[in-house]
Amino acid sequence: MRVGVVGAGAVGGYFGALLSRAGHPVTLLARGAHLEAIRREGLRVRPVQAGGGEWVAWPEATEQASGTGPQDLILFAVKSYDTEGAARAMAPWVGPSTTILCLQNGVENEGKLAALYGMGRVVPAVAYIGAERVAPGVIEHRARGELVVGEPEGGSSPRLEQLRQVLAEARIPVQVAEDIWAAKWEKMLFNVALNAASALTGATGARLVAAPRSRWLFEASVREALAVARAQGVPLDDGVVDRVVAAAAALPAVSSMYHDLVRGKPLELESFNGYVVREGERLGIPVPVNATLYGLMEARQASGRGS
Repeated sequence: MRVGVVGAGAVGGYFGALLSRAGHPVTLLARGAHLEAIRREGLRVRPVQAGGGEWVAWPEATEQASGTGPQDLILFAVKSYDTEGAARAMAPWVGPSTTILCLQNGVENEGKLAALYGMGRVVPAVAYIGAERVAPGVIEHRARGELVVGEPEGGSSPRLEQLRQVLAEARIPVQVAEDIWAAKWEKMLFNVALNAASALTGATGARLVAAPRSRWLFEASVREALAVARAQGVPLDDGVVDRVVAAAAALPAVSSMYHDLVRGKPLELESFNGYVVREGERLGIPVPVNATLYGLMEARQASGRGS
């Protein structure tokens, strides 16, 4: 299977490297020092688990999608704020039978991809992985590494079964969800509650839910986002709040938004709390906690880097 990776950072790079190591012809879209390092030394994956040794994959790497032809599968893993630009740039890779596996956080990116290429080509997915690109051509794998995939309209399909088999043969644990939007929204609830609060305070997920007042804030932001999801028709059960809190309690790390803020990088704020605020206003659902987090993060981002 010909595989293209758009967004060859920690997530796209890790899964692309596994598919390359399994023998699939993989091409990464990359640029700058990252591109040169991959061409020169391969894409190195450095596990941090005890006993895990560094390994190297040798995918092709290019700065432009033109010239390589349509791909059978595209792993789309850019940050949400780069969706439209990256989606247009990958046009030469999209053929009549191309599947676009959307590995992004948030719940609106699939619609943006569908606007360009049709929802029939898009497979929504949820990636559960702890990884970071720590140097050009080097990905540090810290935890997990599984995918949940599903058809936009629900149920299974021949292409989903083929995709599941290809991923599983590359040693990527994969689960097929009957309702992928419920799975996408469950992770969205976690991101909404964790990212801005962690970026503002420097607290880990575990610390945020350990203290009574910050736990109240965390749970309140989850419940507001849950109300928005249900108003959209997403069937999330009442136990989702406890599951999200438990996931935070098991996280001894700060959010990715905290790291992006400190490094002066763009933030996925609009796709998390910003989305909840906009949809809350559209649907007539009060979301004061998310509006507060959103407003404070707007001001914090405008004031410069964190510390």
